[in-house]
Amino acid sequence: MKPLRWGKNGMAETIISRLMELFQKLPGIGPRQARRFVYALADEEPKTMEEFSDLIKRLKTEVSRCAECFRIFSASGGRELCNICGDANRDGSKLLVLEKDADLENL
Repeated sequence: MKPLRWGKNGMAETIISRLMELFQKLPGIGPRQARRFVYALADEEPKTMEEFSDLIKRLKTEVSRCAECFRIFSASGGRELCNICGDANRDGSKLLVLEKDADLENL
């Protein structure tokens, strides 16, 4: 892997700046954390970077939001409902309210 060049106004600086901007769009990520992410990624092995890149690309095509509860789920087979909302045995008279998708994983 070729090292990035850190010259003044070089391509690496442009890449770093743009990646930092993108990471800062994520909730709870500020400039310092974004810079840490970029530097950590720059030090990763090419195989890890390829997998990381591939999974990000696949996120929009293979992951979806449930049409009923808006939970994120693996959208295999063109399903519109997550496994909970699509479960015919689910008790529809009960409702669970969560602030974030991640909260469901803790139940």
